[in-house]
Amino acid sequence: MTNKIDNTLQERGSRYGTFGNNAQITQDLCDVIKQGPSYDRLLPEHIEAFHMIFHKIARCVCGDPMYIDNIHDIVGYAKLLEDFLKEQEEKPELANGQSFDDEVLMLIHGFQGKFGPNFTIECSQTAMLKFREKLRNGEI
Repeated sequence: MTNKIDNTLQERGSRYGTFGNNAQITQDLCDVIKQGPSYDRLLPEHIEAFHMIFHKIARCVCGDPMYIDNIHDIVGYAKLLEDFLKEQEEKPELANGQSFDDEVLMLIHGFQGKFGPNFTIECSQTAMLKFREKLRNGEI
């Protein structure tokens, strides 16, 4: 078993470069986007897609830049994010019949304690982002 793993790691190392170099470059790229003024508005889907794209970029610059699978994977992760964002746009009304604005208002009232200490709400990620943006901008 160990021999098989060692063989796989050696093969991948020749194709992608060292784990340490890949990790450093991937994390450096992740740190760069954290400096963007809209970073705190990203959804987990944004962050993971970007992380995986950065990982594939790191493989290109640490290993074989002509290995087309890395580029194919970058396109794939970008497509997954695009599809997710299109799906979010197509949800004008929530499953519980509330509008997006109603959902944001419920979050605001819950935050302000108007529903008591045990208030909970299920909300979309989009509504949560809008709520966080209003909070950050001092609108709440």
